[in-house]
Amino acid sequence: MYGFCCSDLKTLVPKNTENVPVREHSVPEGELKVITTRLYCNIKWELRMEVKAKSTLAVTAVILFGSLGVNVYLYVQKNGFADDELWLRSQLSTLESQLATVQNQLMSLQDEKGNLENLVEPLESQEVNLKNQITNLQNQLGNLQAENENLQKENANLKHQLYYEREPFLVTRLGVSDVLYNPQYQGKSLIPRLYIKGEVWNIGGKPAYNCSLHVVLYQGSVVANETLIELGNIEPWSYVNVDKNIYYEGERLTNWTITPQWSVIPQFTQR
Repeated sequence: MYGFCCSDLKTLVPKNTENVPVREHSVPEGELKVITTRLYCNIKWELRMEVKAKSTLAVTAVILFGSLGVNVYLYVQKNGFADDELWLRSQLSTLESQLATVQNQLMSLQDEKGNLENLVEPLESQEVNLKNQITNLQNQLGNLQAENENLQKENANLKHQLYYEREPFLVTRLGVSDVLYNPQYQGKSLIPRLYIKGEVWNIGGKPAYNCSLHVVLYQGSVVANETLIELGNIEPWSYVNVDKNIYYEGERLTNWTITPQWSVIPQFTQR
């Protein structure tokens, strides 16, 4: 057996054999088998190494292509993120500007709120005063309405008295003087008398019959004279004139009374 491996056969076969003369010699059959076997092993080993190298190269290529794809993806994503970052920064700047505007508006609104609150207190005070005035006016209105109702009732009563045919009623409009003791009297007669002058009215809705004035003269507790002044009949809302002297004797009069008298039924005298 020879002591070389299949790789040693490379040194036995020249690489360029085009111009090498071929020497014919004979090789023993056993040695030829050994050489053939070693040559086969060498070729097989080289094929395996070549396949392994190609497999390694393929894996390396796959890894490189994968790494390249990842790098490309990351680059694209990085560029995309950069664009997104620019857009987000632009949006952030816009939002910050809007926020500043809103804050300014908020400050303005707060100032306006403070001014309005300052105005609210006087307005509330005015509201209270106006409500009190309204209450007072309502009370006054209630009083006026009650007074108006009373006046309407009184007016209705007066109208009823005015248009209703009431019974006769006499009232007097008289001037009375004790002539003898009157300092203004300048007459010649010194006879004591009570002078009565004026009018007697019938304010009723019917005639007053047999009208008269009942006159009583007093000297202290003593009746100095008592008489009737006949007036006749007085029609409704009509009057008669009075001009009469009532004589007396003695001391000065201390008092006198003049009372009208009448009848609602005519009285006839028999002949």
